[in-house]
Amino acid sequence: GEAHYSYSEKQIYLIRPPPTFSRPGVKPTNQNLTMSKIEQEFKDVTFDDNAFVALLEKLISESKYLQNDPGQGLIPQECKSAAHVEEYLKPYIGEGGPLKFEKLEYEKGRPNVKITYQGSDSKETIGIIGCHLDVVPANPEKWEVDPFKLTIKGDKLYGRGTTDCLGHVAMVTMLMASLAKNKPKLKRTVVALFIASEEGG
Repeated sequence: GEAHYSYSEKQIYLIRPPPTFSRPGVKPTNQNLTMSKIEQEFKDVTFDDNAFVALLEKLISESKYLQNDPGQGLIPQECKSAAHVEEYLKPYIGEGGPLKFEKLEYEKGRPNVKITYQGSDSKETIGIIGCHLDVVPANPEKWEVDPFKLTIKGDKLYGRGTTDCLGHVAMVTMLMASLAKNKPKLKRTVVALFIASEEGG
């Protein structure tokens, strides 16, 4: 799949599989999701680019403390980025809320985050994985802008973690918030997982 955000075009594409699924000698099955079906299920999901930039700005403001390179003595504090995700989703979590928010912590101050939007079939799940709460180190002397602060130049965003991977964290957080706000009736449960220490090797 592909998740793409273009700031200039102000649009988001989520879950972009090939339009057809076919191989020689293999008949398509009803398990294949066509774009029309996916677009129908996600038709109420909206994207606010201003809110995206605001959330990303908060995440990147923590990137100095999210750098991961134990060899340089840089141990990330993923609790800082996780806190911004939790704060953004606060209206939708808690008892009776449409989202279940879990911090799975195996080392103090370094949580993984699991966000769940429940579907009607407990056996069917869509997992959004690969997003992480830490970043690789940045040397400010080699940057034209402050890497630990979000900078906007035209339709481009600069800052450590903009694409790897705090921008994805912000985007998926907003997706889960949109699901919670619009409450579409999905068959599949949607689970987003943000992991700690991805950059640690």
